[in-house]
Amino acid sequence: MASPDGTKPLSIVPGMATSGPADDEPAGRRFGPPVPLAEAWLLARKNPLEAVAVLVLGIGGLLLPFPLWLIGGLIAVFSRRWGKRDKWLALIGPPGFAVICMLLLGISGGGNFFHALAAASHQFGLLLRVGSLLSAGYLVWRLRRGPRRRKTPPWLRGR
Repeated sequence: MASPDGTKPLSIVPGMATSGPADDEPAGRRFGPPVPLAEAWLLARKNPLEAVAVLVLGIGGLLLPFPLWLIGGLIAVFSRRWGKRDKWLALIGPPGFAVICMLLLGISGGGNFFHALAAASHQFGLLLRVGSLLSAGYLVWRLRRGPRRRKTPPWLRGR
């Protein structure tokens, strides 16, 4: 609002002189970084196949680890946004994490290695759940970073 003499009132607080958000700025991104939930929604809207794969791998892996992490990994295989490494990690990541943790628990357990490994095998379901959550988190991180850049082979690089 302008005063009768035609001057605009001054404000110490930025944005207080205007009545509403600017047309070129969304209301959620006006003062700082975007809200994580809004960013996740935008990421899911842009990449629906990847969002389904992450949800099935992460949340489904927490609820019922055996079939759902495998289904989530198979969905991730059809993605065009992730590379081969990412797809392999979606498939092999959760059981690989569980096996490596079991071996570490067997090695660090006192006494006989096989007895410690058998005791650690009771934790396989929990370790599979943690592995599926970690794999889903990694896939989200890779999706936010974008595709990897291919390195130029040494024989094609300039001197």
